[in-house]
Amino acid sequence: MSERPGDEITAGAHTLSFTADFSRHNRIDKERKILPKEIVLTSADGEKRYPFTDTLTAELKNNSWYSVELWGSIDAQENMLLALAAPIYTK
Repeated sequence: MSERPGDEITAGAHTLSFTADFSRHNRIDKERKILPKEIVLTSADGEKRYPFTDTLTAELKNNSWYSVELWGSIDAQENMLLALAAPIYTK
């Protein structure tokens, strides 16, 4: 997310950007296959699932919190948590 982890942002439509660098793992184990598949946006209202993309536009409600998880596969093992972000709060 473009804001620092734990920051407050205004409610409304935001474009969330995702960057995950799996090359470090590939230097350690060249055979490892990491494939991001799904973004899970969690808030006080529950969770919403989206197919993986580098950017996602989401409507963030007032007085809530949001956290993002990246799910995918590692070496064809499905439903693996690949990355997560600290929550962001809306005002």
